[in-house]
Amino acid sequence: PAPAGEGVALAVGAVAAALRYNNLSVQEGYTAVDADRDGAVSHDDLKQAVEALELGLSPDQVAGLIAHLDPAGGGHVTQEAWARALEGADVEAVLRSRGVDVPPGVDEGVQTTIDVTAAALAYNGLDYEAGFEAVDQDEDGVVSLADLKKTAEELQLDVTSEALARMHTVLARGGAAVERRDWVAAMAASNPTDVLQSRGVGAGGASDVLQKISDQIAALFAYNGLSPAAGYDQFDTDGDGVVSQADLRASAAAFDLVAGEEEVGQWFSMMDREKKGHIPQEDWVRVLERANATGVLQSRGVDIDAEEEVRDHLKEVATMIVGALQFQGVEQSASFAEFDADSDGKISLEDMVKSARRLQLGAAEDQIKGFHAAADLAGAGGLSPEDWARALALAEQQGALATVGVATAGVSTAGASVGKGPEEALDMVAACLQYNQLSIPDGFSSFDMDEDGKVSLADLRQAVKDLDLGLTEVEVRTLHALLDEDNDGVVSPDEWARVLGRARAADVLRSRGLEVLEEAPAAPPPAEGMEDLQGEDVEAAATKIQAIQRG
Repeated sequence: PAPAGEGVALAVGAVAAALRYNNLSVQEGYTAVDADRDGAVSHDDLKQAVEALELGLSPDQVAGLIAHLDPAGGGHVTQEAWARALEGADVEAVLRSRGVDVPPGVDEGVQTTIDVTAAALAYNGLDYEAGFEAVDQDEDGVVSLADLKKTAEELQLDVTSEALARMHTVLARGGAAVERRDWVAAMAASNPTDVLQSRGVGAGGASDVLQKISDQIAALFAYNGLSPAAGYDQFDTDGDGVVSQADLRASAAAFDLVAGEEEVGQWFSMMDREKKGHIPQEDWVRVLERANATGVLQSRGVDIDAEEEVRDHLKEVATMIVGALQFQGVEQSASFAEFDADSDGKISLEDMVKSARRLQLGAAEDQIKGFHAAADLAGAGGLSPEDWARALALAEQQGALATVGVATAGVSTAGASVGKGPEEALDMVAACLQYNQLSIPDGFSSFDMDEDGKVSLADLRQAVKDLDLGLTEVEVRTLHALLDEDNDGVVSPDEWARVLGRARAADVLRSRGLEVLEEAPAAPPPAEGMEDLQGEDVEAAATKIQAIQRG
């Protein structure tokens, strides 16, 4: 770019200062400003960024900025032009122009200490304002030298006491404490990116390594109804009370985290700040509580409300199981063997039903089937020790004994709802088909939503929703488990025909006051208000079957 005039220089500096304030390098800023992700910053991209960052530039200044960054008028700013302009910007001049005094006397040594401090704040997800609040240990509104030294000790900063003292003297302007405005100005003019990169953190800092893996782990726990503290125990694979690097790598592989070994190693190094060979639980909880679990789950198509319903069901039955174990004097650590009736290394539905009867578990068989189907995340037909431990971790330990009639203060189990069992749900589906004069094979075609020749859980869930059958997520999963006889995760036409063949559709129809024909005529006329449901109209059954629900 050509040499910038004063107004353009301030505009370039404003952009550079905004990037620095948000812990973005010049290259990262280029990517961030590229709103349409086409690999180039267009004039519209730049205008949107100026507006979003609230830089306070006038239309003339914005026009001058564009002309400076794109002198050839090609319609976009190249990465090279962007880097040349912003890397030479005077960030401190911009801060002063906006009424922020930058403390004088910042030499190279002091600047290094400031950069290390800023990097520690960025690593912990704190902006400069929040960082000031964190460093102000005694909460008196200013940062004393004692505050700074205590923070450096807690953050394990690799700086000497003498370096901290020099930094404090400069930022405090020779006084006893650093004011907020001076702290923010110094941090805004810092360069934490180079420090983070030198410590094994990518150019994106926490967003590239820490945040990516943190969000995935937090989503894993949220999906399984575990708190970060409970999740810490799950990742402690060798049971020694701490999460080592070996534990983390084993868990990352077991839970299919989308991260390479190098990234997992970097994440561990960042979490193991004290270099003790394990991640402290308090750091684990602090980082994962700030992670964006919801964003990961939504990006993977997880229905959060439905999963919450499943967890509630798991929690209810898990609490009953723990209560029965406590009442019988069985340690929870031995509970898997207690329920694995045939000792084959997995808990089948038959195992669980038998064991529940033997232990006098206060749960209906339909609840047990729902629990088993929901806990079997892999759809393997049997619960592994990991599946079992994950499900029982949801139990309310305090109220467990109340489920077997042992009084526990403040705990009530009255009003628990059993809901529809899989056989009852099966009868409803069969009744829907019969009411609409659909054969069992035609019904299969209607429920095979994606037309791939099999009925997946997603197909069944969508069909039940479209038909307004009123089944809960647990009931849908239990019904699918009933239909999926070979436990391969999908229902074949043969399985559909065999299982639906034993359904009692007539009982459902009679219970709703509908006449049931013992033998259907060869060519039945459409029922009143119904359309011909043959051929291409088979799919229209979805909108007609709802009549069953209205009687």
